Amino acid sequence: MSHLPRLDKIVTHEDYTLEGPYLNLIGECFRRRYLGGLPPLNQQHGIVQAFVNAGRWVAMCPNAPKCHGTVRVAEFMAVFICPACGSPENKGRWYVVEFPPDRAEIETILLARPTDPMTRSAKYRNWQPGESTAFLRLENEIFAHRRLAATARHSHVRTEASRE
Repeated sequence: MSHLPRLDKIVTHEDYTLEGPYLNLIGECFRRRYLGGLPPLNQQHGIVQAFVNAGRWVAMCPNAPKCHGTVRVAEFMAVFICPACGSPENKGRWYVVEFPPDRAEIETILLARPTDPMTRSAKYRNWQPGESTAFLRLENEIFAHRRLAATARHSHVRTEASRE
């Protein structure tokens, strides 16, 4: 585990050791924003969908347009309460985080996408609920085609330069 973004998997909160346990992180956010203490974990109502943003499983506050708080979700404690607003639309209760049933396949497809190891960026690893695995595969083919085209252009420029 590391505090740096990992490129070998689609990460959850547990992959980041510096933030500590999930409830501690959310509790600290609540304290900093004067939202009071966290509600008991048995106070759950409603569901939020997990999605992948830049290689991370996250959930977004449904209290839009007032709030767009987003947090990396915990795999082994799949609950969410907005650390920015306290989820007043849900009466300050926890949401259950729902991962897609085809999560493993989604992750496998996304892990085939390019990353930048120098900046540790996984900006092309994204998935939204409703996107099919067939659509993700099509996007991967587009990425591969663009990389091949860019490599061919770069090779052509080197070849032309060496002839001069």
